[in-house]
Amino acid sequence: MIGKPPEFRKKVAQAASAYCKSHGITHKEIAEKVGLSKSQVDNWFSQGTFTYKGIEILKTDFGLPAEIFENGEYTDSLYASAAARNFVDLLARLELRVEKIEKDIEKLSKLIKS
Repeated sequence: MIGKPPEFRKKVAQAASAYCKSHGITHKEIAEKVGLSKSQVDNWFSQGTFTYKGIEILKTDFGLPAEIFENGEYTDSLYASAAARNFVDLLARLELRVEKIEKDIEKLSKLIKS
């Protein structure tokens, strides 16, 4: 976040804070994981002064989306979550259909060779 304008850092801090609040992630948990004091982590979220190490830990260990740090945006609406679940369900069903088609093709090729 070094070199980024203060307005962007604040936007990132607000988006990261919204994500953490909606997922029950506390500054204390983050501080313990990163090895910093809670007040240092509080500064991250108030001023947007996230370190590179902190950003990686927030993304990998706490699941913060990269879009927060890239765009300063986070959307966690019920509609977005429902749409994502529906999309995953659709992909799973399509995968099962593809597997069935592949098995059918395998059976047909065995019949043709016989």
